[in-house]
Amino acid sequence: MEALTELATDREAEECRALIGNCALGAGALPADLHQSLTEAIRSSERTIRRSFA
Repeated sequence: MEALTELATDREAEECRALIGNCALGAGALPADLHQSLTEAIRSSERTIRRSFA
C-alpha cells in the first residue's frame, strides 16, 4: 500500500502538512461523532484516490 506522500506531489504533501498544522490536529481528542464523520470521509477519499490511480 502506498502512502499519500508517495502519491502526492511535493507541493500537495506540503500543503497537507500545513493544513494539519493549522487545524491543530494532535491537540486533543475529537468528539466521537466528529471522529466518526472524519474517519468516514478519509476512507471514502482514500478509495476515490486509489481508483483514480488504478
